Amino acid sequence: MNTPHFAVIAPCFNEGGVAVRFLAELEQVLAKCTGRFTVVMVDDSSTDDTLALLRSHRTSAANVELCVIALAYN
Repeated sequence: MNTPHFAVIAPCFNEGGVAVRFLAELEQVLAKCTGRFTVVMVDDSSTDDTLALLRSHRTSAANVELCVIALAYN
């Protein structure tokens, strides 16, 4: 049987540490779920440290992969 694969997509703009806290809490929930998950964080050209924080984040759940997309403009 194939393991289901889901995608969670979340936009963010000037979220800073809030985006990282969101990821940490989301990972805790997804770690308890069956399946594989790709979390796609879309940075809408933030002017703060949001993009750097997202790029430096490492997932703690084995079934969760993070993909960060940086848009050129909002």
